[in-house]
Amino acid sequence: MRRFDYLVQTVQRGGAHKVLFGTDGPWLHPALELQKIRLLRLPTAEEALVFGKNLLRLVAATVLKA
Repeated sequence: MRRFDYLVQTVQRGGAHKVLFGTDGPWLHPALELQKIRLLRLPTAEEALVFGKNLLRLVAATVLKA
C-alpha cells in the first residue's frame, strides 16, 4: 500500500490475521514495504502472521481442499 494510513486502518479494522506481506515489486522497494509493517508495532505473534504465517495457513487450506 502506498498510503501508510490505509495499512493502519486495515489492521485495526480487519486484524493482522487478514493481512499478507507483499512488496508490489519492482515498483515499490521491498525494504520500504518491510519497514511499513514494522512501523505498525504489532506484537511479535501478529507480525509473524503478516510476514508469512497467514500465507502458510491459506496454502494449507487450499491444499487440503484439493
